[in-house]
Amino acid sequence: MTLSACYRASGGRLRCTSCHDPHVQPAADEAPAYFRKKCLGCHSEQSCALPVTQRSSARTGDACASCHLPKRDIKTIAHSSLSNHRIVRREGQTYPEAAFRATPGLPGLIHVNAVPGRSAARIPRLTLLQVYGELMDARPAYRERYLELLDELSRSAPAHWLILSALARRELIRGTEAGGARAIEYLSRAVDAGSTSPADFKELADLLARAEKLPEAIKVLERGIALAPHTPVLYKALALHYIKLGKHSEALATMKRELELFPEDSFMRNLVRQAEEAGPPR
Repeated sequence: MTLSACYRASGGRLRCTSCHDPHVQPAADEAPAYFRKKCLGCHSEQSCALPVTQRSSARTGDACASCHLPKRDIKTIAHSSLSNHRIVRREGQTYPEAAFRATPGLPGLIHVNAVPGRSAARIPRLTLLQVYGELMDARPAYRERYLELLDELSRSAPAHWLILSALARRELIRGTEAGGARAIEYLSRAVDAGSTSPADFKELADLLARAEKLPEAIKVLERGIALAPHTPVLYKALALHYIKLGKHSEALATMKRELELFPEDSFMRNLVRQAEEAGPPR
């Protein structure tokens, strides 16, 4: 919304509650007129370039939001905002020039939804580390900034699980044999320090398995599943490690647990069927 001409022309006075009443939800058939009235609080009938006859003949009637707040096609994300609150003049309109200005203190980044006329809020260093970490896989140019920031944070917050996880990632990037052992140490400390990232548990289990420490890998995956039970990859890894240890009944039980949560997983369904048809190993 901060990128909309409405917000900028209002000097930042436009708020969510300018159009939405948290205590009132208009019915679907009342919504077009309800929100049109909100628009006409600032605009006039003459503000729209389309003739009244053309606007009125639209499927939704003369509804400002149908053109200027087009809806996105979201089918699976609950409680998401379907309407584009950038309040565009026409669909596909480009972002304002201000959206592409470099933001001081954010090397290589743009604060797209910064509030105009207001000093940029200081972005937490941990947040920046996560941002650069997300970007550097696709854009290696961000790696240097990521590693510089990690060096800084490893001194100021050495016990934070995000830092420990990032230090493990750095060791894996280096790709040395000794680095693998250090990565195990860092990730072990990260999960003990309260990591909420399923990826940390998966990576640690993979490293332990490669180090021929399957029982420890299984314990890590079980902890990860207890923390994030809706993470399919953890079940798959756990079942695989059980199979490697010859614990086929535990592997089958794990696959069935995953299938209960994700019945659409045809790959796992086929594995369960094959395992049941084969029966227990002789």
